[in-house]
Amino acid sequence: MIIDLKKIITFIPVFCLMPSHCFGAAEEQHGLLLNSSISLSHDDNIIKSSNKIEDQILSIKPIALFNSSIGKHDVKLQYSGEYTAFNDNSSYNFNAHDIATGIVFDHSYRMSTELEIFYQKNIEAPNSTNAINLNTNEYNYFNQKGLVASWLYGKEDSNGQIVFTYTHADKNFTNNQQSFRDLKQNGLSGTFFYKLSNISRLLFLARVEDFDYQNTVFNDQSSKQYSALTGFVWRTSNTTTGEFKIGYQTKKYNDINFKDIDGLTYMLDMKWTPNTYTLLSLGSSKNTTESAISNQQGYTSTSYFVDLEHKLTNRTDVEAGFQYSISDLGRSIVDTNTVVRKDDIYSANFGVKHSLRKWLNIEFTYTHERRSSINTLFEFNSNIFTISLETNFE
Repeated sequence: MIIDLKKIITFIPVFCLMPSHCFGAAEEQHGLLLNSSISLSHDDNIIKSSNKIEDQILSIKPIALFNSSIGKHDVKLQYSGEYTAFNDNSSYNFNAHDIATGIVFDHSYRMSTELEIFYQKNIEAPNSTNAINLNTNEYNYFNQKGLVASWLYGKEDSNGQIVFTYTHADKNFTNNQQSFRDLKQNGLSGTFFYKLSNISRLLFLARVEDFDYQNTVFNDQSSKQYSALTGFVWRTSNTTTGEFKIGYQTKKYNDINFKDIDGLTYMLDMKWTPNTYTLLSLGSSKNTTESAISNQQGYTSTSYFVDLEHKLTNRTDVEAGFQYSISDLGRSIVDTNTVVRKDDIYSANFGVKHSLRKWLNIEFTYTHERRSSINTLFEFNSNIFTISLETNFE
């Protein structure tokens, strides 16, 4: 249960089911694919706070993916679950379910429409927000449903391509007095791609988002966010793929007690394969993040990550990664120029995976996570040791 800083790029957590959302994704076979994993972990800080709670954790994670076609149209359905039990602190036990379905309508050679609908019943992982839950004995639960609809004119290899995307998410919290965070989010974006060469495309993106909080207490955290970015995507054979976007973003609050947030925003996500047995992934992003603390406005986060995967033998892989984020948050409502809280979050992981059979892997991983803050109440460090078995049917 560790926040993945690479996912800060977007707020709405959808499955990567559709081609335009999975740049460079490989073709998948039609039919039903089932996989699962079981893991045993020792975590010396399951709530990620200065008041440590240590425990052993058993998790089972099934995954089901179904691919099919109806004429020219592609259909996908995916289920991902997690059933987790704690040895000493059973009140933290949880079941999580993520379901998504997507369809790609191939109208003509140049025009297509993509629709994705998703539903989540999940927990909010510790340290995934700017809040801590010291007075609770369970994680925050939420239900979320939504959709992503895209209209595309042109192909990736066309001289020009236009993509319009509408997103909707309805998120509701169900425990720990978190209903003040119930949120409806709508977004509309338009992106124009221009082909620079056979391996790269220039892009221009404009996006508007509406954050509508349903149960405000004192100050209304609702806002509208506007973004304008430019950048490029590239794919150099099988060696390097990536995407870089940079621009300006402004967030305007409905409540006059909150100061609008504006400034630079960017996103970089790159993969490099120097040889057939090594993969290096790196990236960074700067964006605004919604606050999980009542009557507190959002904040700016900047994150960086690097991951390395290396195949030692045909059956043994090693993985290592490092993530770092810095958040400027907790500004005083009385004096918005006064910073009352600033966080630095570090995460490092190392793992070894070995193939026992063509369809069965065993993995050992270690993860260290630490947060330092101006406000020492929010500081913590944790260490997680995990052994897992996972199937790998393809």
